[in-house]
Amino acid sequence: MSAAAAIQQSTWSGWSRLNEEPDTSEADSGRPLLHIGPYKRSGGLDSEGLGQPGVASAAAKDEPPRAAAVVVPKASSFVHNKFVPLQKWEGVVLKTNPESFFARLVDLTSPGVGQEAEFPLEEVAPSDRELLAEGAVFYWHIGYLDQIDGQRVRASSLRFRRLPAWTGRELKEAEEKAKRLAMVFANG
Repeated sequence: MSAAAAIQQSTWSGWSRLNEEPDTSEADSGRPLLHIGPYKRSGGLDSEGLGQPGVASAAAKDEPPRAAAVVVPKASSFVHNKFVPLQKWEGVVLKTNPESFFARLVDLTSPGVGQEAEFPLEEVAPSDRELLAEGAVFYWHIGYLDQIDGQRVRASSLRFRRLPAWTGRELKEAEEKAKRLAMVFANG
């Protein structure tokens, strides 16, 4: 049985294991002092009314009561890394080479004059490499990555837009529709 199948089987049989009956025999008897038995899904409430399915009542077995461990995560434990952008550009690929590509950039942070830049291919994520072609639109952000451990790292993020490019036929149809609408509004 593979490790994944074993994990799946143990997950379906129960999320945790509980002591079935404690073994109080002496350590030198060769038997373990603690026996971990299978999780029993009996449902219902225990005698204390704690509503823990599968946990047999301690009083019913004349055992000392066991405390139920309940772990409630704090909201702050769900903090994720946060990217704080300092500069944003939208780019269009102009030309590709085996080791780099050239692009025209438009500043999204403070609009102004367009720029051209050369980017090494190492800046492009492997999942975006197939999108790298002339005319492809991408976004380049430079900023700080505030990590959950409190560290701040200067980072550059380059991602390509995944929307399909307009085809020549679609552009021609859009122009014709725009002309028809312009005539309707001009006459109406």
